[in-house]
Amino acid sequence: MSHHEITQNLRNPINQVLSSQNLEVDHVLCLPRFKDAASLREFLLETCEELLNSQGTGPESLMLISTRKIEVSTSLSHPKTLRTEQKLDPATQETATAIRDNEGSLNLPFLIQNAEVLLNAGENELARRILQKIQRKPEAAAIAHRLLARSYQSDNDLPKAIHHLRESLVFESSVESLERLAALLIRQGNDSAALEYLQRLLGTDSLPLHKRLDVLLTCGNACARAENLDSAFAYYQQGLELTGERDLRFLNNKGALYLRQARLEAAIDTFHSSLDLNETQPNTHYGLGSAYLAGGNLKLALEHFAESLEIKIDQPHVLYQLIRCSHQLNSHTTAARILADYIDEVTSSPSLNYTLAGLQFTLGRNNECAMTLAKILMVNPNHTHALELRERNRKISAEKKVSL
Repeated sequence: MSHHEITQNLRNPINQVLSSQNLEVDHVLCLPRFKDAASLREFLLETCEELLNSQGTGPESLMLISTRKIEVSTSLSHPKTLRTEQKLDPATQETATAIRDNEGSLNLPFLIQNAEVLLNAGENELARRILQKIQRKPEAAAIAHRLLARSYQSDNDLPKAIHHLRESLVFESSVESLERLAALLIRQGNDSAALEYLQRLLGTDSLPLHKRLDVLLTCGNACARAENLDSAFAYYQQGLELTGERDLRFLNNKGALYLRQARLEAAIDTFHSSLDLNETQPNTHYGLGSAYLAGGNLKLALEHFAESLEIKIDQPHVLYQLIRCSHQLNSHTTAARILADYIDEVTSSPSLNYTLAGLQFTLGRNNECAMTLAKILMVNPNHTHALELRERNRKISAEKKVSL
């Protein structure tokens, strides 16, 4: 078989492995035939390991991965490696020597770059083969551990990701590692451990203002979840002082803390300060509505719950409070309109439609009630409450016709 025929046979299985990664084969030299893509991938894994263990500096044993291509060349003597009938051109020869320097030591920047390419392509196992080798080098340990953490986080193995981020901090206290480690610990529900690293971040003099604000907010939220409200207040207040009392996130969270402490006047004042800065924040209206509800002012609570939903309809918790207030006030017009919008724009279910039908029946909108009930019974013909309400609705409708 000619070299051209062998090369063509190789391109198909290799491209099947690489096409989804936006990589392509640039130079394909003669390879053994593989029965399937899995066999080819295993070969590449083994070759990667052999490369890193090799002391050679030339093209005799090389798998070079770059941003848009994979180049493979091999020893003529190794039974597992590729066999070439084509000499590498000078440019490829020069690139091939980049894996090791002239003294035979691993070229760490080059290998780190290739590990990042593999991670971007989703080849976490291949990347780890490289990173686990270079993590032993003190000068590359910090970034190697960070990239290993990234690979394990991509595989959703959070304990290993956390381990490698902690290891990276032993060698270098980087903002990236501290941020990522705190975020992973919060995902695990370990707020107290996350606070340790967040406080280290706050001690970084070079931390930009926007990052410092994000960290202060995260610290405050972590303390609030841990019921350490005094510390949460302190973090939010630091954020407000840095922004001249003009950051809505800190204002709203501070208002929520006042609400949790039943300090209703302080909560209402804080939420109104937030509204003075921006009237279109749904969370601010929800917080204000909650404060008014806690104080027994159902009318203002209803108004702010409705305003929150007008700005952002997909808030089921706010919708629940709106309907609750409407029943207590016996004022259903706004709730019926917004619930109908919610069903049309977000989601529909028999329970939501039944609630809407009940509001429509109470408002005397018998035709609308009948249509809503028909939707329920089309899905569930045996819906007991819908059948009962349909009979009541029909009776009222008949009485109205007689009275006319």
